Amino acid sequence: VESFQHQLARFMSVLNCVALQTITDQFDQYFPTLDTRGLNSSALKFLATKKDPNQRMDILIQWIQRIIVEAAQNGIIAVEPPILSRSFQEVSRGSVALTRARDMTEIPFPFPYV
Repeated sequence: VESFQHQLARFMSVLNCVALQTITDQFDQYFPTLDTRGLNSSALKFLATKKDPNQRMDILIQWIQRIIVEAAQNGIIAVEPPILSRSFQEVSRGSVALTRARDMTEIPFPFPYV
């Protein structure tokens, strides 16, 4: 259980970093994360090969959902399916909110209002 919790927290930390990178104007901006101890080094190397933060974010969301499902199937977390689906819904809502924030940074404000 503790290993799952640490892995989930670290993936969420990296996801937060990547999400902030998608809405910043500086492409090489560094945001602090938890240490990556316990995460698969080859997976992190694969993630580093993706230069587009949007792709990295989608990959991380998929990884997070996968470890949650595996933990539920293996009995590491005892959670009913409606509650499990709600956790996925919350991750999805965060992704939608980030997309809206990214749209505000990418779509220029109408010139007459400036």
